[in-house]
Amino acid sequence: MLKSFEISNGSIEEVVQVMEMLPEFNFPLKTKQEINEKLFGRKHQILIAKSETDFVGFKLSYDLGDNVLYSWLGGVLPSFREKGIAKALAKHQENWAITNGFTKVRFKTLNKHKAMLCFALKNGFDITDVDKSQQPAKIILEKELL
Repeated sequence: MLKSFEISNGSIEEVVQVMEMLPEFNFPLKTKQEINEKLFGRKHQILIAKSETDFVGFKLSYDLGDNVLYSWLGGVLPSFREKGIAKALAKHQENWAITNGFTKVRFKTLNKHKAMLCFALKNGFDITDVDKSQQPAKIILEKELL
């Protein structure tokens, strides 16, 4: 486990910087403007993970209503995976969610992202639905917060 990283509140600029380096984001990236528009007027959280010298991961979530926090975008650079960073980001997100009155966290992913599915299931998420309105279908996962 990598010990020399820290999790802190981040900025949209930092999120975009990390997204540009993630191979999973091989579709048109969200722009700073698109992210601002999605977050405008909503309670939200932007977390950034930083190694000693670089941004290596992020997690961006917002209020979906009904006490649900939607974990919208996130990722860790490939060379920093399996080092506890994703788990630390998720823990920070959950602590913030509980403090801010949320009772569950929800996110969507694609079946091809097997590592993300395994991570979610190992960390208390349940598959609650499959959204087939677009192709490829999106798997919806939720976690009840204590």
